[in-house]
Amino acid sequence: MENNKRKLNKSKIALALLSAISASTISFSSNATPPHLPEINFPEVQYPEGCDQANSSQCKVYTGTESLDTLHTSRGDSSIHNSITNSFGYKTTEAEGHNNTIIIKNSGSISGIIRGISSTENKGSFFTGNNVFIDLNGAELNIPSFQDAMPDGGGYISAAAASYGKELRNNSIFIKNTVISGSRSIIGASANAASSSYNGGFQDSKINNNSVVLDTVYMKPNDPSGDSTGTVITGAYLHTPKNPFDGSSVSNSVEMSKNSLYIKNSNLSFDAMTAAMTYNSKGSKEFIANDNVAYIENSILNTGDNSLNRIYSAVGYDIQNNALVIKESEININTSQMSYNISSAYYADDRAIGNQLIITDTKINTLSEDVQDAKNVTLTGAWSEDISKNNQVYIEDVTLGKKVTTINGGVSGVYKKIGIADNNSIILANTDMHNNLSIRGGYVLTEKEGSDTSDVTISASGNSILIKDSHLAGSIYGGVLGSKDKPRKGNAENNTITIGAGQSGDLNSLYGGFGAESNSTYKGNTLNLYSNISTSELGGFQHYNFYYSDKSQFDTAMIEVSGDKSIPLYTKREPGDNSTLTILTKGLDIKGGTKLQLIKSAAGFIDADTGYEITKEDLKNISSQAAPDIANFKSLATVESYSPLQDYSLEISDNALSAVVDGEASGATAQNSQTDIFSTASLAALTTMVASDELLVDTALTGAESGQAGGPFAAIRYGDYRYNTQHKLKTEQTSALFGYGFQAAAVDYGVFLETGYNSYSARTGSPYGDVNGSGNHSYGGTGIYLNYATPIKRLHTTAYLKGGVLYDDFNSRIAMADVNHSQTSTYWGTHVGIYWDVPVEENWNSRLFANYFYDGREKEQFNIADSQVTYSELNSHRVQAGILATYTGSSNFRPYIGVSWEEMMNAEARGSVRDEEYRWNLDKADMNGGSAVVNAGIGYTNPGKNLNLGLNVKGYSGMRNGAAVQVQIKWRL
Repeated sequence: MENNKRKLNKSKIALALLSAISASTISFSSNATPPHLPEINFPEVQYPEGCDQANSSQCKVYTGTESLDTLHTSRGDSSIHNSITNSFGYKTTEAEGHNNTIIIKNSGSISGIIRGISSTENKGSFFTGNNVFIDLNGAELNIPSFQDAMPDGGGYISAAAASYGKELRNNSIFIKNTVISGSRSIIGASANAASSSYNGGFQDSKINNNSVVLDTVYMKPNDPSGDSTGTVITGAYLHTPKNPFDGSSVSNSVEMSKNSLYIKNSNLSFDAMTAAMTYNSKGSKEFIANDNVAYIENSILNTGDNSLNRIYSAVGYDIQNNALVIKESEININTSQMSYNISSAYYADDRAIGNQLIITDTKINTLSEDVQDAKNVTLTGAWSEDISKNNQVYIEDVTLGKKVTTINGGVSGVYKKIGIADNNSIILANTDMHNNLSIRGGYVLTEKEGSDTSDVTISASGNSILIKDSHLAGSIYGGVLGSKDKPRKGNAENNTITIGAGQSGDLNSLYGGFGAESNSTYKGNTLNLYSNISTSELGGFQHYNFYYSDKSQFDTAMIEVSGDKSIPLYTKREPGDNSTLTILTKGLDIKGGTKLQLIKSAAGFIDADTGYEITKEDLKNISSQAAPDIANFKSLATVESYSPLQDYSLEISDNALSAVVDGEASGATAQNSQTDIFSTASLAALTTMVASDELLVDTALTGAESGQAGGPFAAIRYGDYRYNTQHKLKTEQTSALFGYGFQAAAVDYGVFLETGYNSYSARTGSPYGDVNGSGNHSYGGTGIYLNYATPIKRLHTTAYLKGGVLYDDFNSRIAMADVNHSQTSTYWGTHVGIYWDVPVEENWNSRLFANYFYDGREKEQFNIADSQVTYSELNSHRVQAGILATYTGSSNFRPYIGVSWEEMMNAEARGSVRDEEYRWNLDKADMNGGSAVVNAGIGYTNPGKNLNLGLNVKGYSGMRNGAAVQVQIKWRL
C-alpha cells in the first residue's frame, strides 16, 4: 500500500535570526534585516492515487453512504475506554498498525470520532504512515460535543491514537475546504501515556514526524452549553509520560521531534494550537522535543479563555530548535479569566535552546481591554525552568493589543541550581509599542519553591534587542534579574540594545542590565542609538554609542531622561571598566565649535562608585578604549576622526552631557577600516575553488576510490569549515561533479563538469564598529583530467586543467549603511600529482601521494554607494602529501583510512577602495598555513564489477578546521 501513503515534506525552518549585535565598545554592525525564511513547502491536501476506488484492508473512503464504525477512545486504560458509534476509521488489537488511509468526501451520518488507526490495548503501540484526508468542498462536519473527544482520548480526528504509544511516526491529517463544528480536537498522533508495565512493558517512547495540515478550514466557536472545553489542534499529543492508571510503569525517555502543524487560509476557534503538545511533561527521566514546526499563514485565530490558552511549538524537558511562525494573520485573544501565551518553546523543565518565534504582518487583538482584572498576553521565544539560551524573537508589521504586555527573548522562570537566560535576541520592526509593554532580552524570574539557592548561578547576559521603524513606549531591558519590586543578585552583562533611526515616542525605562547589584549589571552592556529619544529611567550601561545621520539631531540631546534618578557613570575604575561614549556620524560637516548633546538628565550625573556629582576630571576618564571618540564617515571609503582632549572635550552644562569640538580642530582623514571586510569576502572565493579541487582529485585521480575509468561518474560533497584567518571566515559548501572517463593503454583520462554552492560569513574588527558580512557563491566549470601509469610499477602521475565562472553575492553594513554587491568572474585551476601503491601485507594496500594545486580568479571591480572597490587577482598555491591504507581482502567492500598534510601558499586576497578624493589599500587577508587531514571511508563494487559506490568523511585541523562528507557513484561500461 505504498502508493496510498502521503508523506509530508518536512521543511525544517532554520530561521537564522542573527541580530549581528555584539557587546564590544562600538559594536553595532546593524544587520537589522528580517531573518531569512527558507521557502516552506506547504503540503497540498489531495487524495492519494488508487485509494478512492474501493475500500480495502488499508484504505477506506466515505462518501456519505458507506457503513460506519464503532471505535474507542484511547483514554486511560482498557477498563475505561468508551465505545463511540457512528465513527469512521481503523482499530486494532495488535501492537502495530501501518499505512492506513482514511478519505472522507461527505460528512453523511458521521457523529463520532475519526481514526487512521487506533488501539485500546495496554501494550506499546507502533503506528506509522497512517493518514486521514478530509475535503468536503465547503460543507460542514458536525460532531456533537462529548467528553470522550477530549485530547487525552485521542481527540475528535486523529491519524493515530494509542493508549500507550511506543512509536508513533509519519502519521498525518489533511483537511481542506471544510467547516467543522461541535467537539473537534485535531491531533496528528496521540498517546495517552509513553510507558507501560503491561504485556512486557516499555520505558522508551518516540512520537516523531507527525503532522496536521489545514487549508481553508472554518472551525466554529464552541457551543457554550456543551462540554467542549479543551479544543486542541496539534501535530502530536502526549497526555503524560507515565499513566496514572498504571502505577508500575516507568518512563525512561520520551522524544517528540519533527512534528508539524501547517495552517493557511483558515478561520479557527480553539484553545491550544501546537506542533507538539504534552499535557504533563513530568514523570520521565529524559524528555526531548526538538525541531518541531508550527506555521500559520493568512488565517484568523480565535482563542478560548481557559487553562489551555496558548499557541506554541513544543514543550518538554529539553527543547531545542523549534519554530513558531505566524504571518499575514489575525489573532483574537480573550483574557477575561486566563492569561495567554504565544511562544516557540512554551515550557522546558530543564533547558530551552535555539528556538524561534516569528510573527509578521499580523494583528494581535486583545478583546478584554475594557474588562476589569483582565489578564495579559505574553510573547516569548522560550521559557524554561533553568536554562534559556540562544532563542530568537522576530516581530515585524504587527499590531499589538493593549493586553500584550510582555515580549521575552528567553526566560529562566523557576530555577533550582542554575538560572540562565543568555544570548537571546529580539528584533521589533515597524511595530508600535504601547505604555504597558515591557521588552526583555533575557529574564531570570525566581527560584523554585523549596530550592537551596545558596550556591546558585544566575545570569541574563549576552542578550540583544533591536527596535527599528517603531513607535517607542513602555520599557526595554537587555537582561533582567528578578523584578523591579524584587531584584535578584547575579550577572546581567554584555547585553546590547539598539534603537534605529527615525524613532519617536517616550520610554518608561531603558536598562542594559537590571538586578540587585549594579556592579554586576553594567559591564559590557551597550546602547546603540540612532534616534533622539526620551525616557524616564536610564541605567545599566557601560558603553553609549551615538550615531548621527542628520544634522537636525544636533538640536536636542540624543537621550533626554526626565526621571528623578541621577545617571550613574563609571569614571574611577580601570580603563576597561569605565563608561565609554563614542560618536559616529555619516556625511556631516563637523566644524570647530560643533556641540553634540549626548545625554540630558533632569537629575544630573553622578559617579557610580562615589555617588558624587561628575567633575571635569571624571569626564577625562570617559573615553573609548580602541578609537577616536568621534568619527565622521565622509564616504564608505574614508573616515574623519577626532581624538578626545586633543580635538574635542566633554562637558556638562544645563544638565546635559555634550561633546564640544575645539574651535581649531580638523579631523584626521584615514581609511574606513570597516572596508577591510572586502578582503575577507574576496578570499572566500578561494575556499570555494579549493572545495571543488578536492572533490575532483578524490573522485577521479588520487582518492582511494579513484581509477575506475571507462564510464560516467558523479559525486557530491558537503563541508563546513572555519579558517584561522586574521579576520573571521566561516564557510558551508556543497560541491557536485559529473564526468565521463576513458581508457587508452596506460592512460586514464576524462572530461568533467563541476558546480556548487558556498555560503560564507565574515567578521572584521574595526575601531569604528565591528562589521559582519555574509555572502554566497555559485559556480560552474569544466575541464579535462588524466591519470598516467608510468613504466615504474604502481607509480602514477595525475593532472587536470579546468576553468569556469563564479558568481558572488555579498551583503554587509559599512559606514552606517547597508551594502550589497553581486559580481561574476572567471576562475581557473590546474593540478599535477603523483601516487605510488605499495602492498604492505596480505589484504592491505598503502597509497603514498603528493599533489600540487594552483587556483586563480580574475580581478574584480565594482561600485558600492559613493565608492569603488577593487579585488586583486587571486593566485594561490597548495601542496599536499599523505598516505591511504585500504583493505583489499573483500571483492566487494573496501574500507580505508588515511592521513595527510596540506600547506597553502600565496593564498592572499588584496584590494583597494576609493572615493572621489582618496584611494586606500585594503588590509591583506590570507589563509596561508598548514592543516592536518584525517580521511576515512568505504567503497563498494557490485558482483558484476560495473558499479562502484563510495562514502568518504574528512576532518581538518589547523588553518582549516571542520569536516566534509562525500558520496560518489561510478559506472563502468
